[in-house]
Amino acid sequence: MKAIITIAFVLLFQVSGISQTKVYFSAGRSVSSILSIEDFYVFGKGSRVFTTENGYDTKGFSDLWTGELHVETPFNKVINGVTGISFFQVGYDNSQLNDDPTVGDFYSKLDVTYLGIPLLLRANIANAIHLDMGFVASIPISAKLKETRNSGTNFEQSHTGSITSSLNSNYLDTPFGGYLAFTLLINRYTLTASWQTGATKVDKKLLDTWPLGNGSMFLTDMYPSFSYEIIYLKLGIRLK
Repeated sequence: MKAIITIAFVLLFQVSGISQTKVYFSAGRSVSSILSIEDFYVFGKGSRVFTTENGYDTKGFSDLWTGELHVETPFNKVINGVTGISFFQVGYDNSQLNDDPTVGDFYSKLDVTYLGIPLLLRANIANAIHLDMGFVASIPISAKLKETRNSGTNFEQSHTGSITSSLNSNYLDTPFGGYLAFTLLINRYTLTASWQTGATKVDKKLLDTWPLGNGSMFLTDMYPSFSYEIIYLKLGIRLK
């Protein structure tokens, strides 16, 4: 992982000496969906069924931001290599409402910000469209969890805190998620629609340190890992 980051930064900050290298900056909004998973679907297990109510795909374009700085280096007339640095956000705001007033309701809200290192191949189609395919190595740099259990009862308990140190991007020993993007170029400006996926482990130590324990919706549904899918819409500009 350290080698990947080092290579990306070298390419990013030494582009001035490569005459054909191009640099793009873009930013925009995204919508994310979070799924709880035990293993890759191709291995036969697929998505684990949530034990709590509602869904975890409630974060939309009004909540989540993304931004990226891409460095493009040509391999030939059509195919280019792309790396750089990006940030993106995922999260949810969920609840479990119970009919039994002695049990009360449960609430959970998660906001995670990731640092991404893209490793992409870019097809340049007629100098007007970019097609990007590849992988993004992701590192969670900020994660805030806010939860309440037994709301409205004498046993109500709430806690808000950072769980960044309890998240690990190396799900199944790989930090990479898939990435696909289409970009329309208009002079120096860009309009991009993209899709990205990834997975993050939840450290076992959170089971002992999170105050809500068995009343945590996050731990009930997301331990030992969760995956995310993101759809982006971004506007950008070619800087070089």
